Amino acid sequence: MLALPNLSQESSCTAGRHRSAGLAVVMLATLFALIGALNLFVLPVQAQALETVRWTARANNDGGTAIMGGTGTRVTWQGQTDPDESVTEVIFDMPEGTVVDAESSTVTLLDGLTRLSSDYTLSSPESNELVVTFNEPTPPGSLIMVEMNRTLLPTAGGSVALVGTYTTVDGRNLALPDNGSVIEVVTVTPSEQLASWLGEQDWVKAWNSNTFLHLFFDPTIMVTSFPVVFVGWLLALGLVAISFPLAIPLGLMWAFLRMAKNRFLRFIGSAYINIVRGTPLFLQIYIAFFGLPLMGISIDNFILGIIVLMLNSSAYQAEIFRAGIQSIDKGQFEASRSLGMNGAQTMAFVIIPQTVRRVIPTMTSEFILMYKDTSLLAAVGVMEIMMFSRTITAATGNITPYIVAALFYLIVTIPLTYLINRMEARMGKPRTKKRKATQDLQATETSEAQGMQAGQVGQATEVQGAQPSQATETAQAARIEIEALASSADSHETGVVPMLEKDAELADVEVLNPALMDYGTDATGEVAAAEGGVQAALTGGKAAAGEATAAAADNAPASGSATTPSSATPSETLSAKQASQQLAHHVDRSGQPVVSIVNLQKSFDETVVLRDVNIDVHRGEVVVVLGPSGSGKSTMLRCVNLLEKPTGGKIFIDSDEITAKKVNINQVRTHVGMVFQSFNLFPHLSAKANVMLAQQKVLKRSKEEAEAIAMERLKEVGMADRADYRPSQLSGGQQQR
Repeated sequence: MLALPNLSQESSCTAGRHRSAGLAVVMLATLFALIGALNLFVLPVQAQALETVRWTARANNDGGTAIMGGTGTRVTWQGQTDPDESVTEVIFDMPEGTVVDAESSTVTLLDGLTRLSSDYTLSSPESNELVVTFNEPTPPGSLIMVEMNRTLLPTAGGSVALVGTYTTVDGRNLALPDNGSVIEVVTVTPSEQLASWLGEQDWVKAWNSNTFLHLFFDPTIMVTSFPVVFVGWLLALGLVAISFPLAIPLGLMWAFLRMAKNRFLRFIGSAYINIVRGTPLFLQIYIAFFGLPLMGISIDNFILGIIVLMLNSSAYQAEIFRAGIQSIDKGQFEASRSLGMNGAQTMAFVIIPQTVRRVIPTMTSEFILMYKDTSLLAAVGVMEIMMFSRTITAATGNITPYIVAALFYLIVTIPLTYLINRMEARMGKPRTKKRKATQDLQATETSEAQGMQAGQVGQATEVQGAQPSQATETAQAARIEIEALASSADSHETGVVPMLEKDAELADVEVLNPALMDYGTDATGEVAAAEGGVQAALTGGKAAAGEATAAAADNAPASGSATTPSSATPSETLSAKQASQQLAHHVDRSGQPVVSIVNLQKSFDETVVLRDVNIDVHRGEVVVVLGPSGSGKSTMLRCVNLLEKPTGGKIFIDSDEITAKKVNINQVRTHVGMVFQSFNLFPHLSAKANVMLAQQKVLKRSKEEAEAIAMERLKEVGMADRADYRPSQLSGGQQQR
């Protein structure tokens, strides 16, 4: 039998051979494709004749690592040629705004560490281009280093990448390979541009050739230091501007504690002030800045600096305020108390305003000291004047930044010192502004004495002699003058009741009977007469006894300045009968006395000043107290207002005992007027404000009401035109009104 071939197996083998051939073709195509890709990407790299090794610039800011635009710096490029390649030209194309100095640039060829000779030419067709032409091709495999000195990079700043071309010995022109490095340029400031320009000037070079001038007054460093130190100056001013005002109320509080009557409070104030003033501020700064972090307390350096300066200055300000308060005359306190003002009102409206005016020069000095003490904070890292200066000095090795810092300190201290001197000179002189009245001061004083009205209800007036003998002479002179005036008055149908002389033990003081004496008219034509009886009370060891009264000799005009009845017209002169009728009308002895003093006693330690003084003052009376100096006249009057606390006895005002316990003496004082020997006007207030103060603060009247009443009262005594004058601008008589 013939065997037939298996056609199915034969066809499958043929198909397998066809698939294998197709797969081989695909693999071959892929191989050719890979070879093509290698030709595209590998062959160009291999075609480069060199590679960039370095592209950098040197930092050119003082003490930093930044590269400033517009400031001279050195740009360095290094390229390594292939072992079989040589280069004939390299061109650097820098960004717009760059200035390349071809003359100061250099080229170096190295073979490993060996320096090779080179022959090249440098040119700069454009300000931002540098062309390096090798007259002989570079040796194969050499390292080319180009240093572009004094290059000014763009002032606008930004990133500067390597851009340029090079030419090989076989004529290929290729782009400089970029190794990925860029030069980051910081925007340059005008001061840095100016410093760069100054550094190129011949006179600056000559200046800096002197070692001393270069170390302490280098113009280039001075110019660049000013903006930096200025920032520290602002921070220093901020430290003082915040801490000093905060220290003022704190210092005032310590001053009050230092002067407190309570021993415990006084101990607290004294201890704080003595500890702070007795230790260096530098030590206090270290304790705060290094001690608090150890306790787990973290505070910003600037805030902590403010706190330390505030606490330190408050101790010094406390002593300044204490001295200022204690320098205020005691009469200012008494004048405030006599108006019914309490302690807080006295301090707030009378004492503190005057104290502030007195301590302003000293406070300004304290401000200067605090401003200078901010330099100590540099030791703990607070960025202020000294900290910035020290940083620049450490970077440059030059003292010039410290000189710049000194200038910033002097900018503040010199004007303030001048201001202090001017203020002290001004405070040492009397105020003269608006003082036109000084031209006719004597004339006004004469009219003032004649225009004073003696009929003030419940007012006590004191006439004091310097010595016992002088008191006797005063009393006798008053008697002689009154007798002479009475004799002269007889021709005009006026008269006086004969005077009664008391015992010589009463220091030769005359106790006069009630009478009304006419001394003529004053400059305004108004009758100047004592409209009331006068009861003389003696305090020199014995009280005045009885009801003997007489005319008020204290109200007589001074000799040579007053007109007499003989110079007055009959129509301007009151008769004795008319005067008696007016006296009977004004003085009412039937009712209770307005002021009653019963067995008043006052002692200072072992010295007895007042002993069993008894006085009744009725409505309409004017009492004149005559006596030698030191006999207790002022003490008695001060007891009536409780400015002095009596040792014994009682005092009644409108039948109310003011010496009783739990009496609101401030309320009582609102109804008791008192004129001090030295007037004790508030010098920081005008005449009108002096009259308004108690009305507003004690009686709680509105400003408009108080001002209206004040102007009315000033008009009554002829002072309306002096309402805005201060006491220092007024004459003695004007102050008394």
